[in-house]
Amino acid sequence: MLAAVIGSPGEEALAAEKFLKAGVDSAAAALNTAEEEWEMDYSDIDASIEETEFDFGETVEDLVSGGDDGLFRSILDQLLSAVREEFQEKKVLLQSVIGIAAASAVFTLIAGSFQSGQAAQTGFFICYLALFGTLGTAFLTAAGVVGETVSKLLEFMEALLPAYVTVLAASGGTTAGAVFYQGTLVLISLADVVLIKLLLPLLNLYLALLLANQMSGEAFLSKFAGLIRDIVTLCLKVMLGLVVGFGGLKGMIVPAADALKKSALVKAAGAIPGVGGILEGVSQTVLGAAALLKNAVGAAGVIAICVICAVPVTQVLVSTAILKIGSAVIEPVADKRLVGAVSSCAGACGLLLNILLTAAGLFLIAVAIAAMAVRTI
Repeated sequence: MLAAVIGSPGEEALAAEKFLKAGVDSAAAALNTAEEEWEMDYSDIDASIEETEFDFGETVEDLVSGGDDGLFRSILDQLLSAVREEFQEKKVLLQSVIGIAAASAVFTLIAGSFQSGQAAQTGFFICYLALFGTLGTAFLTAAGVVGETVSKLLEFMEALLPAYVTVLAASGGTTAGAVFYQGTLVLISLADVVLIKLLLPLLNLYLALLLANQMSGEAFLSKFAGLIRDIVTLCLKVMLGLVVGFGGLKGMIVPAADALKKSALVKAAGAIPGVGGILEGVSQTVLGAAALLKNAVGAAGVIAICVICAVPVTQVLVSTAILKIGSAVIEPVADKRLVGAVSSCAGACGLLLNILLTAAGLFLIAVAIAAMAVRTI
């Protein structure tokens, strides 16, 4: 009776052979799936950053193979070249500021020989209006660079999102992928509304108030301008705090949930009679390969964000530095209102730089948290 239930030795050998064949077929299918993941389509991502001449797919391949082929050196060379070009372009701004300040000082000195002070006031306002136009043009140019760069970041993250969620799920981070997908969509919408549609227009108003305040010589708009500055700073801090806090909270739960699922999968594969060892080894290999691809895509995303922001950050930083240098140079000879106007524009450009760095930091933190949330087994 027992022999009838178990079967003959020949039937046991046949069953074991079928199990072994099924296990090998499953292993081959898993490996083929992993290979397909390595041939992901990054055309949408490359299209979103085509102006930067950064090849996302090639970067992923270089990172997977363990070499960068001079990637970081080329990025550094590009950054240094941008610094040199920007200083060459912004020399005109510095020369204009110094020239206007010198003209104002000369005009004031000449007008001082007249008994009436009306001529000196007229000359000052003429020079101030010229400086107003110069500073306004410089600031609007920097604001346009910041707005365009933030828009490019949003476009890049929208293109990166499907690919990154795919590799997160393939490496066993299904929960992390779902959280990253939902969180990034919310972050993109929040950045679009707060950074582009709210803070940038507020900074335009902020500079206009400061320049009007300096022209009048009385601080009747300083409190209003200070309120706008505080609102901008607070919004940037709150956004960073929300991203870090949300990522930290999910980082305590998501890795454990995904690790439990992956462990259960590997253990279930290893429990199959006859081929369990093979399937368990293949499962770990496939998950390890997917984790490597996940890390490569995440690292390439971080590098791409840095590449997108490198030149614009340099441009705004150089503009801020040139204005600060200009205010320091003209201070001994120019009217204090002219010095205050240049200094105020430099401060406004500094806030633009904060917005740009915050936008980059938000997505860098999001990508890094998602990568660290998926742990290998």
